[in-house]
Amino acid sequence: NITGVTTTSTTITGLLPSTTYYVWVRSKCSTTDSSDWAGGLSFTTTTMCPTVTDPANAVIGISTTPTITWNALAGLTGYRITVGTTPGGTNILNNVDLGNVTSYTFITPLLNNTQYYYKINGYDASSTSTGCAERNFRTICATFTAPFTEAFSTGTLPNCWINQNPTSTSTSTNVKWKFTGTPGYGATPNGSAAGTYAWVDASTPNTGEHTV
Repeated sequence: NITGVTTTSTTITGLLPSTTYYVWVRSKCSTTDSSDWAGGLSFTTTTMCPTVTDPANAVIGISTTPTITWNALAGLTGYRITVGTTPGGTNILNNVDLGNVTSYTFITPLLNNTQYYYKINGYDASSTSTGCAERNFRTICATFTAPFTEAFSTGTLPNCWINQNPTSTSTSTNVKWKFTGTPGYGATPNGSAAGTYAWVDASTPNTGEHTV
């Protein structure tokens, strides 16, 4: 509520970015008398959330010293970055002021095979964006030393493995490796306990659709 305006215009400060505001105006005829409200106009403040151009959101296998880049927004003074290992986390970088730049490179290597969540927020002289979308990436797996053996004995897909079959166009879950359940159609656990092996259904109609 703005009062005491004696001209036909006024400047409003401290508004939030990417927010719609509604405006009504009335005249004050005396200390006890005012006109009806007029207007009902609205406006939306500009966004202060830059568009991240790299890396792609939810990318897997990124470098442990990645560079995040974004498009500049006119009128902003700079940008802040927040990074964590959980959604909304701040344990890696907590609202760090980067200045008026359009990229950030991690100097200290991140952990291998780890999911990271981050936000880039813009700011100007009066406010900082708060509602920018959180993005994420997973770093590359560490290099394995040969010889290497994977037992598939945990009941889940091991880290740094991808459950896919590039030669198949089937949408059936049977063409993917399974880590629980009772194997069938010729697949046998060779005496191993349930949840300590991987198996795949190669029966009809999935015959020939597997890369094993």
